[in-house]
Amino acid sequence: MRYYDGVKEIDCLLASKVSKKNSEKLLALIRTDVAFENYFFSKVKKISWFIFLKNADYFNPERVPHNIPEWNVCSYIENVSEQINLPRNKKYINELLQIIKDVSNHKDADGHHIDNYGTWLNFVKILLNIPREKISFDVIELIPIWLDSRLDASLVGSELGLKLLPKFLHDDPSPEDITKAERIVDFITQVKSIKLDEERAKLYDKEEEYKLIVDLYWVKEIFEKYSKDIGEKCTNNIIDALSDRIQVLLKRDESLIPFETNSNAYLLALSSDNGTCSVEVFDVGGKAEFNVYEQIYRKKKREEPSIKALSIDETSLDDFTVKVFEFLTTDEPFKSSDESQMKRDIHNLYCNFYNRETYASLHDESRTHHTSPLEVLSFALKSILLFKAKKHIDETKEILAGFFDEKYLYFPKMALYIVGKNINIYSDVFWEALEKDTSNLIFGGIYFGDELKHVLENLSDLSSHQKELIIKKLNDVPGYVPDEDAERYITEWKQERCQALMKFPEFKKLYESLKSQTGKDVGLHAAVGEIHVRDGWGHSSLTKEEILQMLSTNKLPSYLKNFKSKGFWEDGPTVGGLAKLIKECAAENTDKFIDKLPPFNDTGFIYVYEILDGIKEAWNNKQDIAWGKFIEFIYQYIDRDEFWKDHFIVEKDDFLGGANHFWIIGVVTDLIREVSRDDARPFDETCLKKSEQILFLVFDNLEAEEEEEISDYVTHALNSSHGKTLSAFINLTLRIARTNDKKGDKAEIKWSAEIKDKYDELLEKKIIESYTFLGRYLPNLFYLDKAWAEEKVKDLYPDSVDRYWEAFMDGYLSIGTVYNDLYELVNPHYEFARSYTFKEKHDNEHLVQHIALGYLLGFDKRGLDNTESLIRKVLDGWKPRQISDIVRFLWSQQRYLREEPEGDKKIVEKIISIWSWIYENKYKDKSKADITEDDRGILSDLGRLTVFLPHIDEEYSRWLLLSVPYLKMRGSSFVIESLNKFDDAGSVGYVGKIFLKMLEYFIPDFYKKHHIRSIVEKLYQYDQNDYANAICETYGKKNQDDFLRDLWEKNN
Repeated sequence: MRYYDGVKEIDCLLASKVSKKNSEKLLALIRTDVAFENYFFSKVKKISWFIFLKNADYFNPERVPHNIPEWNVCSYIENVSEQINLPRNKKYINELLQIIKDVSNHKDADGHHIDNYGTWLNFVKILLNIPREKISFDVIELIPIWLDSRLDASLVGSELGLKLLPKFLHDDPSPEDITKAERIVDFITQVKSIKLDEERAKLYDKEEEYKLIVDLYWVKEIFEKYSKDIGEKCTNNIIDALSDRIQVLLKRDESLIPFETNSNAYLLALSSDNGTCSVEVFDVGGKAEFNVYEQIYRKKKREEPSIKALSIDETSLDDFTVKVFEFLTTDEPFKSSDESQMKRDIHNLYCNFYNRETYASLHDESRTHHTSPLEVLSFALKSILLFKAKKHIDETKEILAGFFDEKYLYFPKMALYIVGKNINIYSDVFWEALEKDTSNLIFGGIYFGDELKHVLENLSDLSSHQKELIIKKLNDVPGYVPDEDAERYITEWKQERCQALMKFPEFKKLYESLKSQTGKDVGLHAAVGEIHVRDGWGHSSLTKEEILQMLSTNKLPSYLKNFKSKGFWEDGPTVGGLAKLIKECAAENTDKFIDKLPPFNDTGFIYVYEILDGIKEAWNNKQDIAWGKFIEFIYQYIDRDEFWKDHFIVEKDDFLGGANHFWIIGVVTDLIREVSRDDARPFDETCLKKSEQILFLVFDNLEAEEEEEISDYVTHALNSSHGKTLSAFINLTLRIARTNDKKGDKAEIKWSAEIKDKYDELLEKKIIESYTFLGRYLPNLFYLDKAWAEEKVKDLYPDSVDRYWEAFMDGYLSIGTVYNDLYELVNPHYEFARSYTFKEKHDNEHLVQHIALGYLLGFDKRGLDNTESLIRKVLDGWKPRQISDIVRFLWSQQRYLREEPEGDKKIVEKIISIWSWIYENKYKDKSKADITEDDRGILSDLGRLTVFLPHIDEEYSRWLLLSVPYLKMRGSSFVIESLNKFDDAGSVGYVGKIFLKMLEYFIPDFYKKHHIRSIVEKLYQYDQNDYANAICETYGKKNQDDFLRDLWEKNN
């Protein structure tokens, strides 16, 4: 039976009354073809079909696809679930739940559950339609099966969290409903360990990483929407589950601390496994403590065995410190160590192991971009606790007290956050924790700064005992004290805490006393995130008006010479901020600055750089420049030893220390290059000559860079000092040549002997950029001095590869244009490069594009039939990557071709000739079994050349039929669009044959379906009904897509 004949019959039966006779007839029909079955289940809605389908075993788990596609029955049982609200249909609830249980619990012969996320997604939708009291715990407990997928479980997880979860939280839920909601939360926040592939394991220096079973985005959205309901309605089970998961994510592999004793450095290591701490000491061979830090930060592997080792049960900080100190000091060399310093090192070792996720403030609402499981679960815990704290005070107090006792410092930090947000309710929890904190972690640690600040600032009153307790904590030495300037650090540490208590007179007085010692205002803050550091370049010490006033009186250079930035950690004016504002002034007041440039002759690099850059900006904004004065200043500024020896660096140790003489060279050469390119704007001959002298001066002083590995020579040349200078040099020379041409000087050699000699000198010195730009600027150099350019290109004809030849080719291949008068000159280089693999991938692509263009445009006179032609040698050499590059390049030429010009027709003929050659010589007699993966890619690419075919005949159809099985790899849509362009009867018949063959391998389904409809319409128009009907039915049967059904019905 034809597909659409069967579909018509199914439609008729679905429209009829459901009866035993009709059901037998329909079931008999759909059993003949799975396509009829799929169509039926996509259309059936009546609940009365349920019993017949159940009796016919259609709900049997054995029928469910193990992975994909989706179980075709799902759409129907979901329709059934939408009808159970009617009293007469209540009986189907248990039927649906039984189907869900049977399918979910089903295992194959190997003991594996079904892994079909589409089916699980439908099951969630069905549960949404079933009253919550009917959904038993054994159904909820199926959720882990649905989430345990080799594919992404996030779609299922998002439906569970965003839709099923609120079903059990809203509308006065019962205790049973709450327990079900808690189970759903537990399932969707599960953490799993993922083994990393070798490359990522090496990159991240670990074998595995943790991921949430549901995508971070969805988990965050779930808790954004439902934290209030969860916090107010759920038990502490949710908090416990999230806390357990967070603990897993907080765990570090180890903590490492370097310490010194008797002028020798050691490494102290802490790790933990199953409740047991291991402490080891490593002798790092007499290295300085700085080198030990380097070993830590670079994660260098330790190959030497430990010299001491201790195993103890996980314990509190105080107990840990005592036991490890006793262990270390039993013998030399540690016996005579400084006790306080060693205990601080042990303290830091412990804290570093347990301090993950404590540096940023929990009060920082700007941290909304959560990109890790730890950040998302932390957001969830924080959000739920905030709501729970408002409604369930006793429960929350119990949670917070437990958090303060946790080893992982994240939990006391979270407790402080909740207390700070609700100080009037939970201040007693804070004071109790502070009393018990013998290690002074809460008050003294660096991990809780912002959280502690909010607690202290929000306190409304203090008892005498509480004041005494704070004074006691202030007099305890903090756990971390830097070696350098320790006394000042401790003073600031006390001052920060007093600042948060300034509403109380005694602490305000103490704050002022401490401030008199430090000389600045300080306050508690997060370890990271809210520390106030310099913003970018900083700000200027002068206004624009002040800069211009000092410029007019020649006082600005002296001011710049004496100005110093405030420190990096201070909020004050900086050299960078001042320099940036000077650039703005120079761009807006160019003439004023140029008139006043001479006094800046001894001004620091960063300021001069910004002035020049501002003038360059003015030029780019079409402002005229007084070039004579400007160029003269540049020459005077750089023509001295002090310039080249970097005597004008400003604040060398600051991050502006990079502003050296190379910065000046860069901006000067950029400006000369840009000015030289624009013939429409004035730049008189005197300036041209002076610019030439500047560039000669730069060349004479630049030192050759150390030889380094370069893969992209062009990028290197465009960014190096030699390259920037040479680019300016060539562009200036071209400007001079064009100027002379306009004056009527039509000399064959268009550059001076001095300029030519300088380029020869660069080549002789093996300056790599001179070879790169010999290639990149070859057409320009050919214009300047044809004989010289030819000589240099021929000098590079290679016997073997060296970096200078590769630099030349990288430059030449980067041009993007192939020149007829250069083609034969460069031909030997093309020839050699054919067999060479460039480090830069684009060079390999550009090489074959050059060769293909030479063939298409007729620059290579030898043609495809001549085995000595370059295009033929590439084809005969048959490197798959080169062939694919050529074919894709040929296809791209459609964008540049028009329909009329004769030249374009010849190009199209040449493209078709290459396709013909490949078919005849490589694939005509090749069996399908011998087709390699590379062949598949090439054949797929060849299919896109259909766009160039004038028609389709028997020969062309053979080429296309060979490509058809592989068109899905690379752009079947392009081929279909091209097939649709054929309107003649002869071509249309072949189009039908080709398209139907394509459907045997895959079903093209893209957004421009009108091309497919158009092809089918033409097939019917030219009486190719067999092809047309087959295409229509294939889309209906295999793709369940009826967009061609009307055409079939119209013509049948």
